Amino acid sequence: MTNPFSYRPYRIQSSIEAFEVSVHKYLHQHPEIRDILSAAILIHKNRVLLVQRAADDDFPNRWEVPGGTANKDETIVQCAIRELYEEVGLAASTVLAMVSEVVWTASDSGGQRRPGLGCLENILFLCHDGWCHAGNGLEN
Repeated sequence: MTNPFSYRPYRIQSSIEAFEVSVHKYLHQHPEIRDILSAAILIHKNRVLLVQRAADDDFPNRWEVPGGTANKDETIVQCAIRELYEEVGLAASTVLAMVSEVVWTASDSGGQRRPGLGCLENILFLCHDGWCHAGNGLEN
């Protein structure tokens, strides 16, 4: 699958510019965080897009919004857009808002919070009806 971000720019609202920093830089600025997970909430005609996890995945068969772990060389917003594209084939052209930011201690950390160990941050972004189109460039 071609990476849609190399040829199609996306727009963001000014309220989320702080998340247009590389994951590497964000983690350097927040040493208590070990990893970033980012997800996209897509609302279309008052319905929320959910995907079901695989039966052999962590949290098998659970429903969730498209998302996943951010690569160190992408921004946090790019991660949400990439995950939406990889999981359901939709490319967001506008990201409207950051709607949730949750930090938690990972189960494999032994409950410890110290730099580089134990804390994960999950950031959810909202894409809305009218600003998302199929990866082939055709408007839905």
